[in-house]
Amino acid sequence: MKQLTGREDEKMDSFLRNALKEQAETLAIGPEQTERMCRGVYQRIEEEGSMRKTWNMRKTAILAAAVCLVGAMTAVAAGQVKTAISSSSHAEDFTEYSQLAEKEEQLGLKTKAPEAFSNGYRFAYGTPVYSRGEDEQGNVVKEQQDLSLMYSKENMADLSLNIEHGNLFDESDAPDQTAVHEGITLKYSQDHYRMVPPDYEPSAEEKAQEAAGELVISYGTDRVIDQTAQTLTWEDNGQFYTLLGFDVEMTPEEFYQMAGEIIDAE
Repeated sequence: MKQLTGREDEKMDSFLRNALKEQAETLAIGPEQTERMCRGVYQRIEEEGSMRKTWNMRKTAILAAAVCLVGAMTAVAAGQVKTAISSSSHAEDFTEYSQLAEKEEQLGLKTKAPEAFSNGYRFAYGTPVYSRGEDEQGNVVKEQQDLSLMYSKENMADLSLNIEHGNLFDESDAPDQTAVHEGITLKYSQDHYRMVPPDYEPSAEEKAQEAAGELVISYGTDRVIDQTAQTLTWEDNGQFYTLLGFDVEMTPEEFYQMAGEIIDAE
């Protein structure tokens, strides 16, 4: 992973502050709650440098999906040669699967995403995602419009399927395990996330777990929430896919099965 320079660090602080305020104002919460949330996270940005110095593609996708579930999303990741910024809003959601073909045409994607998987997960809604890559001087060097699809199943946590034109980030984490389907490598990982209030102070044990890659602490909730993120990524025909869920209690093989159904689709 890349350490941010002083100038990049200052730029990241500014972006996080502005993006947080802008996106928080779109949520269905009152101004006092918005201000309290922003103020708390601002403070944490000042105190916790590691909050934005150890991002990678998978962690960014996971955190982005988590925030997207509550109404709006802005995600930032530091790659080795540039900064990538992605944003989406539920104001642009579409809820009918029949609208997917039109969105694919608009965005130049061929997702092959099914209306339903054989395990019972069904399409719930989709959201366009806007991304751009910047070089170290802050110049925009790449822009793309991607797609995030949400799937639901009764008595199960939701799953999101993200389809991207290209990989804006340099992947730095090795997957926990892999499988191959029709010549395509599927990369599966499981991560422990602890969502905590802005004034939360990690213990020595938690800091050691973070350093070892066993725990990711994310600030901004009003209470401590532990979640397990399961992620499957692959590349097919020049498009990058991420299938992920929180506390879905599925096996890697079940993730592989869902990916195979997408890959095999015409």
